[in-house]
Amino acid sequence: MSRLIDSEILKESYIKSVSIPEVEINYAMELIDRQPTAYDSELGKETLKEFFAGNWVDSDRLQLATGLSFIECYSMFDFSRDAVWWSVAGKTEEERAREGQCITTKFRLRPERIGNGGTGNLK
Repeated sequence: MSRLIDSEILKESYIKSVSIPEVEINYAMELIDRQPTAYDSELGKETLKEFFAGNWVDSDRLQLATGLSFIECYSMFDFSRDAVWWSVAGKTEEERAREGQCITTKFRLRPERIGNGGTGNLK
């Protein structure tokens, strides 16, 4: 899997946005370095902007933007899983006709790790 954001941009954004011990920052930098560097995109930038502001971000988008696996994200960030019936959640007639559940998974930075005292306001 390649990431949408260059590793140096990701590192800089991460360091500016979180207030965690140096050991955890080093671990995060190591994870970023292990991922293949790809290209910048507006979707990747928007994903990281939302994520570093403390918002819930779709797990697939975050994984693509960071190059981290689901299990790496799961161990580092807050996790949310919502399940609703397709008949209720479907946006089109075809989706509403599906059987079973529509499951969405999201990640966010843990509140204590958001920069600026946990307010979520990035400067």
